[in-house]
Amino acid sequence: MTICTPACQSPATDTLLFADLKQASEGWLISGDLAGWSAMTLRDRRQWMERLFDFLARRELDFSAENLRLFFHGLQKGTDARSRKPMRPASVKHVHSLLSAFCAWCVAEGLLATHLMKRVPAPIMRDDPALPFASEEIDALLRVAAPSRAGEGARTPTPFLQAAPVVPVGGLACLRRLDRMTATGRGPGGRAHDCWAIWATERHRCRQ
Repeated sequence: MTICTPACQSPATDTLLFADLKQASEGWLISGDLAGWSAMTLRDRRQWMERLFDFLARRELDFSAENLRLFFHGLQKGTDARSRKPMRPASVKHVHSLLSAFCAWCVAEGLLATHLMKRVPAPIMRDDPALPFASEEIDALLRVAAPSRAGEGARTPTPFLQAAPVVPVGGLACLRRLDRMTATGRGPGGRAHDCWAIWATERHRCRQ
């Protein structure tokens, strides 16, 4: 008499078939729910697993280290079918950590023989580039130290804002947006506005 081993009890391998991946994902999320993951964590992890399903299904791929590298390459280059532009390294690292947790769970459950994500390089985190002040950037920073609301007394721009050597790329755009919000009554005005600008610039200066 021959005893057949059920498919669900087959020896672990280095690959999950697409159908098995979806079952494993659901089991992982159920385990997380039982472990007390927040609703936000569950939603985030479910959405990323669905994005991975979509990527693999479009290419008729299974869950393997090689195909995971293709997925992350698509995220970094903006070619995973859902991205319009390359994803920031911090976001890619978040997905890397998420799938690492999933793979660790699969290994613990005997679904995978090895931790596949250990063979997928994590993105290198680099500080945002910084550039010297341009004339209009200096004007923008000094403007936020000026009165933000009608009737508020004039104040002298802070020495720190005049002396700050660099601002992050895109910082000027943030200040302009803050000014527009303040002008329309949808953002912080007066001292709150000034404190926000000083805090943002000081935070970047301390990282240099």
